[in-house]
Amino acid sequence: MAEDAQHGLLEKYAAGVAFEDASGGTPVTVENYRLGITDYTRSVFADGSVALESVERPDIPTTGTGGPSARGISGCAYQLSAGVATYSNCKVEKSITTLTMWFRGGHWRYAGGHGASVTNTWGWDIQAVGASCAFQSLQSVTSTQARLRASCTVAGGWGSTNPWVELQSTSTGANVNANW
Repeated sequence: MAEDAQHGLLEKYAAGVAFEDASGGTPVTVENYRLGITDYTRSVFADGSVALESVERPDIPTTGTGGPSARGISGCAYQLSAGVATYSNCKVEKSITTLTMWFRGGHWRYAGGHGASVTNTWGWDIQAVGASCAFQSLQSVTSTQARLRASCTVAGGWGSTNPWVELQSTSTGANVNANW
């Protein structure tokens, strides 16, 4: 984020006004670039807030079951065996100016179904600006959803929230969902 935008964003935060990257604003600039096997989209909003999205596009064999990862899912190890496409140890992440949450999960697809799970319980992080957040849970919510949940209190005790980010398996791939 530009250094000259930081002061204005802190004033908005102190006034309880949502940043444009989190409130559905339209970006004033969008930059797309690639580093290694990851494509990035960096959107800058009029108030100076920034949203960064990434999608990993590894060289996956063209078997009809592989394909690029969804935005927010990266670093997966891919394996196709006995008709099951498995993406393991994926970094599942959502990040905006004030909150970043990620965990390690995996998902799989085969002709008869699909699923998702937490890869490990120690591979996660929660970072917040202007709030104090604590780990609440990391678990498979259903057979197709794995979720990291936090408990956050806004600085000064102005409020609290329980944000979560999840990996959701679908019949055609996987998505990252969040309640923020």
